[in-house]
Amino acid sequence: MTEYHVKSYRAGAIGWTGRGDYGHHLHRAFSDLGGVELVAIADPDADGRARTARDYGVTAVYSDYREMLAMESLDIVSIGPRWVEHREAMATACAEAGCHIFCDKPIAATLEEGDRMVAAADRNRVKLAVALQAVYLPGVPAARELIANGAIGPLQTLYGRGKQDRRGGGEDLAILGPHVLNLMRCFAGEPVSVWAHITEDGQPVAAGDGRETSEPVGLVSGDAVSAIFGFENGVTGIFESRADQPGKGAGYGLEIIGRDGRITLQSATAPVVTLFPNTAWPPADYHVKGTPTAPPPGDAREGNANAVRDL
Repeated sequence: MTEYHVKSYRAGAIGWTGRGDYGHHLHRAFSDLGGVELVAIADPDADGRARTARDYGVTAVYSDYREMLAMESLDIVSIGPRWVEHREAMATACAEAGCHIFCDKPIAATLEEGDRMVAAADRNRVKLAVALQAVYLPGVPAARELIANGAIGPLQTLYGRGKQDRRGGGEDLAILGPHVLNLMRCFAGEPVSVWAHITEDGQPVAAGDGRETSEPVGLVSGDAVSAIFGFENGVTGIFESRADQPGKGAGYGLEIIGRDGRITLQSATAPVVTLFPNTAWPPADYHVKGTPTAPPPGDAREGNANAVRDL
């Protein structure tokens, strides 16, 4: 009789209480999976470190993530702090220690930093994944199956919006936009062209207009962003975000428009999928009832666990 052994993965978590904390608690995904054990955490804040260790039953605790990487033989590490000011250094140290990386978004403060992180992962033959968990939740494959079965006809347009709260515009794009744009890629593939219009108080932004955000995620510009992406086969993607819009983020998500109907993914974080039988009926019109799809949407915790399982 053949005997099989499943590898057990040793996981660590990097947090920074008071400076981005543990983000969206990415390390919790390790506790939700069989075959993965959260064995160590690093956090410069003594109180936050002790609290997290207690909550997750971790006995190996460090104030410096570099010491954790040197002392523990880890397979995978979550980089949790939402603030990205140390993201490149953390990711590079993990890669050089031979650890796969699961990090919060945005990936980095600049494109150059992101490129160096990817290069470090490639150089050290480890995987680097950003926590864009929506594609791992039940609504996305349900929507893909509807499209494959011809429920809305040929795909034509993807219309995505951010939460459009006080962060609307560049900050919304940086923080929540990655979920929406990743969903576009899931349905239409890689874009082949992009055009964007960015304004602040109705005026086009210019070089030097970048500003810091309330949490450091890199410089952003504009309180209104409109971007158009071209995909293969004539499919168009649109992303919009404007500051201080009504609705309390109700429009956050993606509309998938085909020749014969449309599908809405309300919330790009944990999509609730609804099928509308005709493109002439706007989903916002409550007199027109779409058809909700089974299964239930799930939540970010489930999505992150599935993302780590895939990683």
